[in-house]
Amino acid sequence: DGLVTTLAGTPGVLGSTDGTAATALFKSPSGVAVDEAGNIYVADTGNHTIRRITTDGIVSTLAGSPGIPGSIEDSGAIARFNSPTHLVSNRRGQLVFTSASQNIRASAPLLDIPPPLTATLGVPFSHQFTAVGMRRFDVSEPPPLLHLDPDSGLIFGIPASVGSYTFICSVTNDYGLSDETPVNLTINADSAYGSWLATHLTKPRLNDPALAGPAGDPDGDAAPNLLEYAFGGDPLVPDTTVKPTVQATAQGLSLTFSRIADPALTYTVEHADTAAGPWSPIWTSTGAQNTPGPVTVEDPATNGNTSQSRFLKVRVTSP
Repeated sequence: DGLVTTLAGTPGVLGSTDGTAATALFKSPSGVAVDEAGNIYVADTGNHTIRRITTDGIVSTLAGSPGIPGSIEDSGAIARFNSPTHLVSNRRGQLVFTSASQNIRASAPLLDIPPPLTATLGVPFSHQFTAVGMRRFDVSEPPPLLHLDPDSGLIFGIPASVGSYTFICSVTNDYGLSDETPVNLTINADSAYGSWLATHLTKPRLNDPALAGPAGDPDGDAAPNLLEYAFGGDPLVPDTTVKPTVQATAQGLSLTFSRIADPALTYTVEHADTAAGPWSPIWTSTGAQNTPGPVTVEDPATNGNTSQSRFLKVRVTSP
């Protein structure tokens, strides 16, 4: 409809202030480019910098130092430009621009610095690294059992060792330019299950997802770690006595198992007419209901009917 608005800066006022669109200042901006996310990049010619305006109107200096011209290949405030002018952005958000130095420059990617991260032993963890103008992410020596998707920058996994870790996350763009930042991650044993796992498994086993994961079964007794924990077992000692048992009496069918005092667990007893299901819950226990000791649950559908075909099982879930 032909409406013209001021996106950022103050008319007639020169400067290099970062901040909100209303308070930010520029000095003879010229080239402008927009990435696929809607962020706007400005060749701030008079300040010898490259600026970014995010979709929520925050202006920051992406590269270069205000008022200091030059031609230094680096990232962030260390890089130097001489009156950058024309600016384009490719599909990855990588910037290419020209300057008064009569050369064509490609910008290095800019990796956003993450805050200190925390995770819990044995509990699924993920964090999304973000960057401008990246092609591929990489990490050096992350904590055991954490993995990085190099295309998306998502690091994920089930932490298997308590402690404080510092590792490097880096990004590289199509032009071979890169940026990196240290990442601080603290893994705590705040969950009772995580503490139990760390107590029973040695570090080599903790570093093996096939043994340390909730579905791991290091003693090979067909009871995965989470069930060993929930029924009061030992993950390294094959013991069929910790498994639930089913009894058929004149009064009907019942299931008995051992419960531990972890309010984070949910025990659900289900019944079905066939082993294939469908299964329906008949009893549940969680939170303060999880008092330690043996529990016996009777199936009301079989009360007094011993000829009926019936199946019972207990399912354990954790957050």
